[in-house]
Amino acid sequence: MLFRSKTFTGQESIYVSKKFPNKLTVSTDEQKPALLWKTGSHSYILSTNGRAITEQTSQGSAQQLTVVNDNTNLPVDIGSRVAGRDFVDFTTKVADFLKSNKIEYDKIYITDTTSELNVQTKQGYLIRFSTLNNPDNQTRSLKATLDSLAQQNKKATNYIDLRVQGRAFYK
Repeated sequence: MLFRSKTFTGQESIYVSKKFPNKLTVSTDEQKPALLWKTGSHSYILSTNGRAITEQTSQGSAQQLTVVNDNTNLPVDIGSRVAGRDFVDFTTKVADFLKSNKIEYDKIYITDTTSELNVQTKQGYLIRFSTLNNPDNQTRSLKATLDSLAQQNKKATNYIDLRVQGRAFYK
């Protein structure tokens, strides 16, 4: 029997099992779109596990996805892992928090590494997150900082930095 291996970039996972006496069962889980990754002049749809599913050439189906701008402009190969599952989960939670708290932003981006996530708000200040720490703790700190500033009739003008666990710094 001849067996050829094939790469399936559209699948999250592929399971093959042998059934006695001479039957193979193949089942797959299709990759689910999670983020739109922009690098250079290209945009890619990333799956929940951080793999590039396809290059996005039109705005159509990707309008509902959170956009992450990669300022390193590294090339991306379809099927390759662009970011870890933890980064995708983190970014999705932060984007959901921003939307539910009506914090408008111009862009979400990374600079050198996926261990930090930056959000440039429409209000003119930058929010800096560490993707190595818990997103729920950081978004709670962000909410508490914004509420505290509002009570004092102040606004962040430059940044809110949440990268130190349990702390929030602002200017």
